[in-house]
Amino acid sequence: MQVASPAVRRPARKDGPRSGQPRRRTFTAAYKLAMIEKYDAAAEPGAKGALLRGEGLYDSHISYWRKARDSGALASSAAAVPAAAHKGRPAGDAENERLRKRLARAEVKLGQTRAALDIMGKSVCAFGAALRERGFAEAVRQVSEETFDLLEPVTGVKKACELTGKSRATVYRRRRGMRSGCRELRPAPPNALSEGERNALVAVLDSPRFRDKAPRQVWALLIDEGVYLASVSTIYRLLRAAGQVRERRAQAAHPARTKPELIADAPNRVWSWDITKLAGPRRGVYYHLYVMIDIFSRCAVHFEVHATELGELAKDFMSEAVRLNGGTGPHAIHADRGTSMTSKPVSALLSDLAILKSHSRPKVSNDNPYSEA
Repeated sequence: MQVASPAVRRPARKDGPRSGQPRRRTFTAAYKLAMIEKYDAAAEPGAKGALLRGEGLYDSHISYWRKARDSGALASSAAAVPAAAHKGRPAGDAENERLRKRLARAEVKLGQTRAALDIMGKSVCAFGAALRERGFAEAVRQVSEETFDLLEPVTGVKKACELTGKSRATVYRRRRGMRSGCRELRPAPPNALSEGERNALVAVLDSPRFRDKAPRQVWALLIDEGVYLASVSTIYRLLRAAGQVRERRAQAAHPARTKPELIADAPNRVWSWDITKLAGPRRGVYYHLYVMIDIFSRCAVHFEVHATELGELAKDFMSEAVRLNGGTGPHAIHADRGTSMTSKPVSALLSDLAILKSHSRPKVSNDNPYSEA
């Protein structure tokens, strides 16, 4: 669990509980009809195969969609109608609205990053690894360039590079540009395929016999017939240059995984707590310090010292913290995965108080930085 410093709370996802599950490719009715029309209009040799490979389709797709079109099932399929069409607006409007919202969120993040850097003096500490891990790499690079341009006339190149974390070698290399004495590009090998041979190979791959087969299958079939045109890697390279390398299997694509975050933009939004061992009066004797911290104000809401670590003591400690805070509890409480943090008494208390329970990710040691720093 990545606990973030003061920022704007992110809106909750509304995609449902299974929004993170892998999803298969879906095709709308308009797309199917368009592909049938393009496939039938492809009259040149190899054009049909190039279309199928470029769109990531098989010949069986076209045959099945053509049968559905002839039977009228394709036009009447409600599942093939885009979601925007059901709402009475074109699909392009929905896409434009989504892009506008995404741009607005990006501008908010960029403004927050710029303000944070101005407050902290635009030093290297403000846009180090912490900001890059939160997706602000592009903003950090832009602010770093602007800060370097402001510092260089005053401090010189060396000091400006030290303050912004830039490499002097990179700065000088970009200013010099390409030197005239640089080594020329490596010449083409003598066994490289000519333009005509490359076009002939692509035409063979796009022929009706091989347009539904993978390059390795085509290579193996031709080898069995005593014909060698190119290696498998060369075949893939030529197809990639022609834009004909796409995933055609009906596989579910896993969505990109993102780090979970808790955002605190005001006091009493997110609390963090931990238990720390304190050395006792003699060897082998330790006490346990229970500390609750508000991550927005860095205020120690409550702390207690006990001789042991128990779930019941943790429950009483959290109840006392809420009472001393005027009976106001936070929206979420974050902790690591210790035995007391994950105990039943603590879970039951947080459920009764309607407080979100948050824990560090398994095998991640820095997910509770405010309490473990």
